Amino acid sequence: MCVDQKDIERRILFVSCFSSRNQASQVLTKTCLSGNTTLVVRSQVGTRRIRHPAVFCSLSERTGSDSRNGDGAIPRHEDAKSWRRRIDSDIGSIALPAFATMTIDPIMSVVDSAFVGRLGSAQLGGVGVASTVFRVLFSLFTFLNTSLTPIVARQPNASERSKSIAASLQVAFVAGSLVTFFLHSFAPQLIAALAGRQSDPELLIHAISYIRWRSFAGPILLMSFVSTSAFRGIQDTKTPLRTALIANFTNLFLDFVFVVLFKTGVPGAAAATAASQIVSAVLLVFFLWKRKLLQVPHLFHRPSKANVSGILNGALLSIRSISILSTFTYASGLASRLGTSAMAAHEVVRQVWLLFAVSLDSIAVAATSILSREVAADSPNMKEARKISKRLVQLGVGFGLCLGI
Repeated sequence: MCVDQKDIERRILFVSCFSSRNQASQVLTKTCLSGNTTLVVRSQVGTRRIRHPAVFCSLSERTGSDSRNGDGAIPRHEDAKSWRRRIDSDIGSIALPAFATMTIDPIMSVVDSAFVGRLGSAQLGGVGVASTVFRVLFSLFTFLNTSLTPIVARQPNASERSKSIAASLQVAFVAGSLVTFFLHSFAPQLIAALAGRQSDPELLIHAISYIRWRSFAGPILLMSFVSTSAFRGIQDTKTPLRTALIANFTNLFLDFVFVVLFKTGVPGAAAATAASQIVSAVLLVFFLWKRKLLQVPHLFHRPSKANVSGILNGALLSIRSISILSTFTYASGLASRLGTSAMAAHEVVRQVWLLFAVSLDSIAVAATSILSREVAADSPNMKEARKISKRLVQLGVGFGLCLGI
């Protein structure tokens, strides 16, 4: 049965899945409360379509508060199968774009390796060693890719949310600048420590050249981490996907121009990658401003200690990434000691393996985004969050087995 506009506006406060209930929201289209109707809502952070609004609205009549029973149980009008279908749809709407985004980068890295491989095995091996050093150092800051998500999800005030995002961008820029300085100053020592001083001298030269050119995008790369995390806080993984597509096709075009047409070799490949990362970060920050998530003046204000500490609290999350990449680093070091051809072959196989392994992180992205929304709600329901966590684990194990087989 259809309801009038005022009744829908009252209930819409309980069906918004990505903004706090105390934010002003309004209906863009009239709707009937049937299970097959899609409800379109608008809030301060964007527009979202919500499927099956009857589940939420009928319960709001009975409880007047939330889309779940007070004890966290599945509502009696929604059986377990319907609940699982709804949660799977929610997970898929976040995980699939994130999956595509994470798959694009390894694919384009394979293409990048193909361009460099045309130059010779020493060049390809050098790029492989340099890329490993680059990833290991920047893995120290992977917490920037996740720590902002719950902060954005639980912050109802637009100004405070903007200040948190701006503070994170400032932290990212400073940290990236320090890493860039470190790479420029100690590139020979880092490459020699990984590849070994007995490695092919030509390989070492190409590795040092690549890492110095690519390091110019260090601050920008960390800023893109922060921007992506902010979008995940509002359950938006499509915007990072669009920017990743544009950036990687930019990388492909510039690889062709610099490496094939202008014959600039390894420095040209590094410059193409750095330029594409700059394009990605600029687009992400622009979309943050366009979606009113970021106010430009806040970028030039001194961040508060509370905002900075909130970001740095997630630093322990980098331990996982460091552990994984340390293993890759050790393997790359062993491969480089076997010779130039072995290092080049190892780099190709590593890129193909990453194409499958990294894509599974899309489940982790969905977990961070959805659980942040659940826990950060005005009335957090930990039992519901645990149910969603179990479902996420089931999906993660299932997809992992499928890829492994």
